[in-house]
Amino acid sequence: MKGEKILSIYYDKHTLFAGTDRGDFYMIKNKEVNNISGPWQKPIELKSIYSVNNKLFIGLNGAEKDTTYELNGSIWMSSDTGSTWIDITNSMPSTNVYGNNVITSDGIDLYVGTYGGGIFKSKGLSLGVKESVDRDTEIEIFPAYTHNTSVLFKIISRTGGIRNIKIINLSGQDVTSYSHIKIENQMAEIDISKLAKGTYIIKIITKEEIVLKKVVKLK
Repeated sequence: MKGEKILSIYYDKHTLFAGTDRGDFYMIKNKEVNNISGPWQKPIELKSIYSVNNKLFIGLNGAEKDTTYELNGSIWMSSDTGSTWIDITNSMPSTNVYGNNVITSDGIDLYVGTYGGGIFKSKGLSLGVKESVDRDTEIEIFPAYTHNTSVLFKIISRTGGIRNIKIINLSGQDVTSYSHIKIENQMAEIDISKLAKGTYIIKIITKEEIVLKKVVKLK
């Protein structure tokens, strides 16, 4: 990578990813550097990198380039850490992912900032989990305010024991460490009193399924 112009960088699970101004995509792990670029047309700016639910996304930008090349942006997805890539640009209002690191997710949908096309939201894109926000499911979650200093939610799973719970904000950040979670087989209790007011996605992993639930903290 020596001499490469790096435009984007992303760190996930002890792995560093980097994108260049010519569209090359590198993975650095245990001091080993691998080029995991996909079949997109080069040269092009690789300006955004994002990962969620074991899926890797990159955004390419070809806007306002003074060059003899005809450049078009796009967004690509890999489910196997760059071994294979799929072009998921589809009907985006603008193909150019222009800003640096302007891809994010709430754990369900993907959001992409584009050049001249505003914000693109994915439609029907599977991010590797069962989508069940505001839908019928075998998991119930409801407020359980027990005292003034805590904001509590109680979760009941009718399909099996709860193995793990994650809390994700609408920027796609894992904020679980800011909450107290107590799990007892098919029941769990979450104290989110230390979180700022807003909307959060509760990712509940049981023996049978992975379910997403939306909760709103009012104050």
